[in-house]
Amino acid sequence: MLPDTNVPGNLDTFLLQAALDGQHRLHHCFEDFWRCIEADELPLGSASKVKLTTVVAASCPENPSCSLVWVWSQRGNPIALSHTCFDSLEMFFKRFVAVP
Repeated sequence: MLPDTNVPGNLDTFLLQAALDGQHRLHHCFEDFWRCIEADELPLGSASKVKLTTVVAASCPENPSCSLVWVWSQRGNPIALSHTCFDSLEMFFKRFVAVP
């Protein structure tokens, strides 16, 4: 997965870091729910999709089924673009577009 091909997962895995760093007011509820539905028994990408969907639905009550395309414009968007997980992505793109 970009920006680090040594990290397993998918886009949901990456974005989940920014949505769930222990700061979300419902973090403890999510953990209990995921344990109950055995989300971690799923393959990593599927588990991440279930988890991120749960976080988005709980955070955006006016549009709980919004996709990742629309979540950025939703009140309650749980994915903080200021999160440090995006630092490596920023550096990747800076190196990618750098003119020698």
